[in-house]
Amino acid sequence: MGPLVTVQLAAAAALVAAKGFHGQSFAQLVSAANARSGQGRTDLVRAADLGCRFATALPWVPSQGDCLYRSYVLQALLAREGLAATWVFGVQTWPFEAHCWVQIEDMVLDDTCDHVSAFTPILAL
Repeated sequence: MGPLVTVQLAAAAALVAAKGFHGQSFAQLVSAANARSGQGRTDLVRAADLGCRFATALPWVPSQGDCLYRSYVLQALLAREGLAATWVFGVQTWPFEAHCWVQIEDMVLDDTCDHVSAFTPILAL
């Protein structure tokens, strides 16, 4: 993957965030994700490729620090490419922590399986 592709993906991610994430309430984010949910096809190879390219582009994406932002934007980018993905929210009780990530079937796209296995899913969109 060349630098131009990385910059293009970073720009696309920033655009998704500017139009659909910033200034939205959690309920609005969930509603937008629900509208995308179930649409598209399952293509693990293309999704894994986009997930890797997204991770490479993240340093150039503004405000990309937390899981809510990253996973929202990644799910939106996947949907834009016609790929169905699930936005998963999980919690752990001690110490209390909440986390979210994107996955297709059992493949986690924006985190590690070891990390997300510490969380009990409570919502999947």
